Amino acid sequence: ARTGRTVLVRARDIAAWADAGGDSNCVHLVPGAARDAGLRAGPDDVVAHGLLLAAVSLALVPAGESAVDLRMRAPLPVPVTAGSHRGRPPDARVLVEEATGALIAGGRRILHRD
Repeated sequence: ARTGRTVLVRARDIAAWADAGGDSNCVHLVPGAARDAGLRAGPDDVVAHGLLLAAVSLALVPAGESAVDLRMRAPLPVPVTAGSHRGRPPDARVLVEEATGALIAGGRRILHRD
């Protein structure tokens, strides 16, 4: 069994990250744009920034003195409104593995760390 901490990522967190970092790509801010771009996301979803997810991983499982290789394996879709995507709430739950710092969502590894 995987152990770690569960983190909620909300559409408003993604919007705040976009504002702070200046990355206003529509896949992060416009519901359905990620799906239209061919990403695995619902019609009412936005996707989290890779750097936002990397920051979550590194904040909870620090790298220490060594370099870290981070790879996005899949997008993290986040519903913008409650009930918009198969009854899910307007957030995504991500498990940050305690041992590796990898991020798991929906049983799939979305961020890998070496």
